[in-house]
Amino acid sequence: MKQAMTEPTNGSNSFSLFTTLGEGFDFFADRNKINYLRRSGSPFEFIWISDSVGDITGFSLSDINVKSNLWHERVHPYDQRSFMEKLQKTSDQSFVSFEYRFQNKSGLYRRFKERVKTFRLPTTAEPVLMGTIEADVEPKRIIGNKSVRLSRSLVETEMARIFQSVAEKISTGILILDASKRITFANWAAEEMLGLQRSHLIGSRAPIELPLTSESVTVKIRGCANSAGWARVSMTKLNHVDGKSLISLTDITLMRENVQLKRYQTLLERAKEESEQFAYVASHDLQAPVRHIRNYVEILHGELSGRLNDVEKEAFEIITKESSRVQLLISGLLEISRFGRESLSKSRVDLRSLFFELKDVLKEELEKNQAELVIADIGSIEADEHKIFQVFQNIILNSLKYRSQSRDPIISVECRETKDKLVISVKDNGIGIEPRHFTKIFQIFQRLHGRNEYSGSGIGLSICKKIIDLHEGKIWVESEQHLGSTFFVELPR
Repeated sequence: MKQAMTEPTNGSNSFSLFTTLGEGFDFFADRNKINYLRRSGSPFEFIWISDSVGDITGFSLSDINVKSNLWHERVHPYDQRSFMEKLQKTSDQSFVSFEYRFQNKSGLYRRFKERVKTFRLPTTAEPVLMGTIEADVEPKRIIGNKSVRLSRSLVETEMARIFQSVAEKISTGILILDASKRITFANWAAEEMLGLQRSHLIGSRAPIELPLTSESVTVKIRGCANSAGWARVSMTKLNHVDGKSLISLTDITLMRENVQLKRYQTLLERAKEESEQFAYVASHDLQAPVRHIRNYVEILHGELSGRLNDVEKEAFEIITKESSRVQLLISGLLEISRFGRESLSKSRVDLRSLFFELKDVLKEELEKNQAELVIADIGSIEADEHKIFQVFQNIILNSLKYRSQSRDPIISVECRETKDKLVISVKDNGIGIEPRHFTKIFQIFQRLHGRNEYSGSGIGLSICKKIIDLHEGKIWVESEQHLGSTFFVELPR
């Protein structure tokens, strides 16, 4: 036989098939057993196919034969080798049976079971392959040396067990909804995110907004212990599973909080920068007017000095004193604003050498107060030497300023080292500080005593704290009133 038969219609199947094979072939008494004929020498060229083959593949006879190897190309790549080996083993003695996956016209793979045997046409003696194809057969599992057919329910049970095992080990919340949008499965992560036990979730509708499309949506979730959070929700249709959908919930609370935190941090840094810029400009621009006021007051006082009564003299003293104080505050504000604008110039600093240098610089003040500065062994740190010098200079000058009138000042500098930090302590025997003021003394322009008792602008320790903060360190005080204070400075090594 040299040409393929035209594709039969339902009404001509029986006539065309028997015309081809000959009337004496009894095997086809039950025509439902055979649904294709192929050429033996060209196994991918079909002579005839039944309607059932067309239904399960989506191809007509002309579709299949328009390309010589279309059938072979549609066999799953992993199955092509065994598929060819089985076809080559066909004979006229018995049927060869084998299974493979076949991609139908719509692109979906279906599992086929094929039985094939060689047969010679009675009219022409041409060898042909005749056989049957059964679609969607249940897969086999190899147990020992036997191939055991798995029932579809067993496969589904096994797949469900594997899915549940995996779902319980991941942090993504998983819900499965039926066609009516009711929950049929929920994993532990979904329980945690939604703040509901599985017993309350199963059978109920999802307590969150669901995406209307494949695009994910962000929803607010209650979470455990009613702690509000946020989740990104995605929905995937489970094809061929009775209209079920899989809902995944990814907790993005921390991510949103980080984004919000970064936004606040940016705003804070901008506000800080603007504040420092304002303080710098304001203090810089205010210096000239205050200086002019003070100069004119001094000139006026000089010209009128012989003609002033006591009230007028006192008024001039108050103006001079207050203008000096304003000038001191402006200078302090200008100085502290500079610390937000300057970068650190770090190097290796030998703190013992730094304190002995500081002792020389403060020699006159120490002698004036009959004070003793005791310096113990101290290590080295990576820091801005000039700024660290300023910190300890302020602390020691404070110890001299707030000395006890009943004893000579003794200031002791000691050091305690840890693996990655160094804690320097400066201890004095001065008047001490009340515990309620331990934090206040590091705030700008905060004073614990009246101006008539102790001079100063109230910014010294606030500058110290700013410098230590820039070094990512800590500064604090411990004190007993009337016994003295100890200032601690912790810095990275």
